Amino acid sequence: MLHPTIIWYFLIPEELEYIISTLYKLRKAPEKLGECDCQRIIQVTTKDAPYELINRIVTEVRKHDKNILILVVTDNPRPKQVKDPNTIYLIVPPEYSKGKHKSRALNYALEWKLQHFQPEKTYTLFLDEENIPTKELLVYFKQFSGKISVGPAYYLRGKGLLPWLMDGIRIVGDYNFRMYAIHGLPVWHGENSIIRLDIEKEIGWESCLAEDLIFAIKVYEKYGRIYSWHDYPIWTVSPFTLSDLFKQRRRWVLGVLQALKKIKSKKYKLFLGYKIVCWALGLPSVLIIPLPFIFGWHECAILAPFGLVWFLHNRLAAQQRATKIHNFWDIPPAFACSA
Repeated sequence: MLHPTIIWYFLIPEELEYIISTLYKLRKAPEKLGECDCQRIIQVTTKDAPYELINRIVTEVRKHDKNILILVVTDNPRPKQVKDPNTIYLIVPPEYSKGKHKSRALNYALEWKLQHFQPEKTYTLFLDEENIPTKELLVYFKQFSGKISVGPAYYLRGKGLLPWLMDGIRIVGDYNFRMYAIHGLPVWHGENSIIRLDIEKEIGWESCLAEDLIFAIKVYEKYGRIYSWHDYPIWTVSPFTLSDLFKQRRRWVLGVLQALKKIKSKKYKLFLGYKIVCWALGLPSVLIIPLPFIFGWHECAILAPFGLVWFLHNRLAAQQRATKIHNFWDIPPAFACSA
């Protein structure tokens, strides 16, 4: 007889992968550093460039670097803009039609950068409006001399406790990404990504809700193992409400489904298909834990604690790492403002 607990068996490869990748956090990621006379750009791609969030980023960056260029790319800017001599607002004109969604702004910014800078000597650190780069990341960014480097995001508690707890699994996902990137394999991680401009020029940005996923796969198909990982995080905050959280997750799922239609490789389709099913089964796999004990499915009961213990262990381990500076329950002042 098939029980609902069959999904635990389906998830075993995924869970083993996470356990192995968690062990990889003990291994130092190789750093590709060097001296070069390169242009460094912090690019914040945002829909409407809310003043509070952009000002938060600029303020934090200027504490550590007064001169680095901050490029704010937006479709619909608010009237109030941050006044900073090295911050440029790049407004995507309504008639610009190369791409949809976020890729439209990314492509417009790409064309602008190509007009002003040398592709082989220009690096962009990509951020979202709710991100804040750490001092360590900024130091690394100014010395990076590779082609692509991706790093983690640490989630600090916003207004909603439950969305913050649910976002814990994303930090574990970064360990998974880390394992792949150390070996040069592609990582679809839009924020905290450093990309050399000539690579961005060659690949471009697809019209897709998961444009970072398409970009990563295309880079790997064209250049092979050029990805690298850095351990220097950005601070970010979870969605404030469960409604916002589910809207975010829905957008991700739709993005991956769009990407599956665009990807030609069967092995990528199979891998991504399995990943998205595992992601969808994450919550049900925890909710059905009481069933073996209620209905006496003793052969299944031994697996029941596995997923829960695995989740809690990694949630706490990741959060402990993410809160070396801040108290576990505190919100840093930079995150106190409302989005």
